[in-house]
Amino acid sequence: MQSQISNIMNDLVQNPSEAMPYQVQAMSQRRWLIEADPGPIVQLELLDDGRVTAYKRVSLASATAPGVFRQMMEFLQIASAVLAKRGIGLPGVISADDRDVA
Repeated sequence: MQSQISNIMNDLVQNPSEAMPYQVQAMSQRRWLIEADPGPIVQLELLDDGRVTAYKRVSLASATAPGVFRQMMEFLQIASAVLAKRGIGLPGVISADDRDVA
C-alpha cells in the first residue's frame, strides 16, 4: 500500500492537472504538501498508513499567549467540525457544529 500511495503522489507532483488549483510539492520521499497563500497548508505524510495533517498560518507579528492560544482553539474547532461531518470524532472537542464549513 505504501508504494501505491507514493506512486499516486509522485504522479500528482510530476503531472499536475489543469483541474488542480494548487500544485502538489514533494517535501521528501514520504511527505507531500499543498500550500495556499493565504490559507491552510495540507500535508500528506506516509507513515505506516497514509495520514493527512492540516496547518493554519498564524501571524506572530503582535502575538500574545492568549491570542496564539485563541487562534489554535479556533482552528481546532473548525477542523473538528469538518471531521465530524465525515464521522470522525476528536476526543474533548465539540463533535457537531451547525455552522456550515466550506
